[in-house]
Amino acid sequence: MAAKETEKMTIEQVADALGVSKTTVSRALSGKGRISEATRAKVYAYLGRTRTEPAAPQGEVAFEHVDFSYVPDRKLLQDICIDAKPGMRYALVGPTGCGKTTLLSILAGIRKPDRGSIRIDGQEALGRHRLLEEKIAYVPQENPLIPELTAFDNYRLWFRGKRREMERDLECGVGHVLGVDRFLKTQAGRLSGGEKKRLSIAAALSGRADILILDEPGAALDLEAKEQILTYIRSYVKAGGTVLLTSHEMGEIGACTTLYVLKDGVLVPTEAGLSARELIQRF
Repeated sequence: MAAKETEKMTIEQVADALGVSKTTVSRALSGKGRISEATRAKVYAYLGRTRTEPAAPQGEVAFEHVDFSYVPDRKLLQDICIDAKPGMRYALVGPTGCGKTTLLSILAGIRKPDRGSIRIDGQEALGRHRLLEEKIAYVPQENPLIPELTAFDNYRLWFRGKRREMERDLECGVGHVLGVDRFLKTQAGRLSGGEKKRLSIAAALSGRADILILDEPGAALDLEAKEQILTYIRSYVKAGGTVLLTSHEMGEIGACTTLYVLKDGVLVPTEAGLSARELIQRF
């Protein structure tokens, strides 16, 4: 196909021709977003273009001197600094009530820090809700599902995109990988804990975010459900995504490449591979 002809084509036309979403085509052409190199090459080949440089990895997160308090003069978080890179898994650990969930909610844009900066791929993220929605998939410990609705209706409610994109996602995207397509007709209130968590993760990632934030992903789940979620986290990171999670589960903590301990409001980098006893001593 001649380049002269493709210049007149819309993103929607290219997406229809290749059987991919418009978001995928946009990310391939802009060099931004987490898609496979094979897909990116497919788009360029169809358009008769060549790529001389690979796209820069997306999903870098930098916390710079972040403070937070619920009560004046009583800091829950003090001078928090994190430098998270794409393709890495980060675990935040510490005793119950130390502020781990609050820290994740600040990154997700739910809470605003008293001081400091949060940068995503070099851009200031504080107060920029559109940037946060595009870059971050946040899965809280308590699932946001409506129990009276079916899994399909919940997925449609939370899905970031058109219905056609959702159907593709259930056929070959994250919804399919996490097995959401197997229980679509079941009411959310009747799903197992693992099914609810997988549905929540799939819905959160429907915007193809580069950064996945998980608050206690394996809490109250059976061993099979925990392993299914860990397997997906590994594949997500292998594809270039960035994962930050809180956990009390040694399996999840051990699967992370970098470990931080939150104690008395201070975040301390800690070597990975510690035993449970050694880790508790750091609290």
